[in-house]
Amino acid sequence: MRFLYLLIFLGLSACNQKTTKPDLFEKSNRDYQPVKRSLITPNIDGSPSDIAWKNKTWIPLDNDWEGKNENSVWYKLTWTPDALYILVVIENLKLERSLNNPLSTFENQSKLIVYIDENNSGGNYANDHSAFSYHTLVDGFILDYNTLGQPAVYNNHIDSEIKQSDSNLYWEIKLTVFDESYCDNLPNEAVKLIKNKKMGFAIAYSSTDASTNSKTILGSVEIPEDYKNHIEYDSGLFGTIMLVE
Repeated sequence: MRFLYLLIFLGLSACNQKTTKPDLFEKSNRDYQPVKRSLITPNIDGSPSDIAWKNKTWIPLDNDWEGKNENSVWYKLTWTPDALYILVVIENLKLERSLNNPLSTFENQSKLIVYIDENNSGGNYANDHSAFSYHTLVDGFILDYNTLGQPAVYNNHIDSEIKQSDSNLYWEIKLTVFDESYCDNLPNEAVKLIKNKKMGFAIAYSSTDASTNSKTILGSVEIPEDYKNHIEYDSGLFGTIMLVE
């Protein structure tokens, strides 16, 4: 009888382990990536030769979040008081613009996803705007989820442009930053960026193979196995950037 009780107890324990979700991720306050200011505002045209990007370091996008991505992806960051700027190069890639309805198809399109947490507070942002995850599509549409959990267009938050150079694709982004007081369908004032400001940040390249119906995602931060796919609602998984001169 004792043996039977032991088996039942172990069985219940195993079930509990399978259904228990980890707590929200607590990020380190000490680790950060410095981002140098640009004295010249980048021209959003997808050109890597813009003087604003000179002496800015290429950073590899090399963490497999989903699947095994064969693309080599790198990115640069800079800032001005008005915005955060991102330049991405995806080697050996050509993308075609989609004519589909972005609100219904954006999850299955190849895209960049830019994650930003203005005050670097971390936490669950599934039902508010304490952080944003901008799905930046090839055709220029910017999608995120509103506070009702529905996909919505946020084209006034990001300006992006793609340029094809030989076999490489350059993707340039201007990100206007909003804080957690942001309200959908109301006037909102953007945040002015200043020296020594820390923000939560991550970026990912998501590609979809229509022939195999498979998705691969490369991300800028390493995500623990227990937290796979949690970055879409847990901003504690973002990295931290600090704005420097």
